[in-house]
Amino acid sequence: MKFLVFMIFLLACLNVYSQSLSFLPGNTSTSEFGSKTWELIKTKLQVKYFSETMGPSITKGGDRQVDWDKNKNYSQSQDPISVFNQVSMNWALNKQWTFVVQPRFTYRMGDTAGYGQNQDRGPFQMEDTRTAVQGVYWSNAD
Repeated sequence: MKFLVFMIFLLACLNVYSQSLSFLPGNTSTSEFGSKTWELIKTKLQVKYFSETMGPSITKGGDRQVDWDKNKNYSQSQDPISVFNQVSMNWALNKQWTFVVQPRFTYRMGDTAGYGQNQDRGPFQMEDTRTAVQGVYWSNAD
């Protein structure tokens, strides 16, 4: 969450800075290449974001995840509160096929003091990056 807030703050600052310099006179020109490139990106690229908070419920405090023991009693698990994130970037190859890249990572916000010496205690953990080509290989008008 802190990372997300920091990124939003950084983008807002860059936006304010760029708008503050927009009144300065300068030698500006437009390029046909740039506009065609932007049109290509707008028609081909699709970016989606998904996140999920993993942690205890409101009624059961603590900064570790809710877990249940074998007797179905509430207990605290080893993992702290964390936010799972997935960014899905899809590039349309044609009308039916898409190339997909999905980096997935977790940001831990809770206490990691209970972790062992050889365990990663950092707040940012890269889960994996999935890549795929997805699409419809055959369809019928019916």
